[in-house]
Amino acid sequence: MEVNPEFDDGILKIVRTFEPEGLRVEGELDAARHSVFAEQLRRLRSGRNVHLDLSRLGFIDLGGLHLLAKHATRLPADAALVLDHLSPDVESVIDMVGWHRLPGLARGRRLAETGGNA
Repeated sequence: MEVNPEFDDGILKIVRTFEPEGLRVEGELDAARHSVFAEQLRRLRSGRNVHLDLSRLGFIDLGGLHLLAKHATRLPADAALVLDHLSPDVESVIDMVGWHRLPGLARGRRLAETGGNA
């Protein structure tokens, strides 16, 4: 059983997750969808770790990555935005621009650690 998506326009789908708490982001995150993605990030509870399951994300532009970094830096010191199931391409872009060193942004589980898509 799956909860109804918070957003779904056929290109980007955002689904609330509860174990762990956060969002599953599917499809493509481009400039036309930045505002809805930013709004969904704002709705998440702050003060604790929030997980983003990116296993079904096929594309994210630099603006979308910037939204992740911006959200992470606004979290309380004891909380993190945890990026689960990053694709190797997205992970290398994060490394290349140095965002992996930002406070509040953390790499989470890899697909191999969970036995496939979760």
